[in-house]
Amino acid sequence: MLKRVMAAAAAALFLVGARAQDKPAERPDPKAIEAIYACMAPGLPAGWKTAWVSVKLLSVTTKARKFEAELLYATSAEDAKGTRIPKLACEPADVAEKVQELNRYLAPEHRNWRLARLEFTRAGEDVSYKLTYDYPGEDKPKEAVPAAK
Repeated sequence: MLKRVMAAAAAALFLVGARAQDKPAERPDPKAIEAIYACMAPGLPAGWKTAWVSVKLLSVTTKARKFEAELLYATSAEDAKGTRIPKLACEPADVAEKVQELNRYLAPEHRNWRLARLEFTRAGEDVSYKLTYDYPGEDKPKEAVPAAK
């Protein structure tokens, strides 16, 4: 299934939020997305439909930004709240760091987010992802806007 995630990640809808004036963008490395999924996969039940990690900015200092990750899954489309994934292959802090490392694929002006959500959706054996960010002062999450090459 991880190979399918990588293939789906390579074809995922990542540029939807890009503005017309943005240059062609770099997609995240499928291996980076696969590594995050691999942390979550051991705890997902057989009937999962959606799994996501929400990474929240806790604090900012002159040297670092501190984050916390919440990893959840749902077995139906109606379950927006989700259930905590009981078994992880990595620590939640490691997952938060992996999501934060995806910043290198964002345009510099889009790296100052307060909440990132990486959502995996399963359709049969195929798994796709969607990455959205909340920015300070904005009411609605935005699709990722990758950095130009």
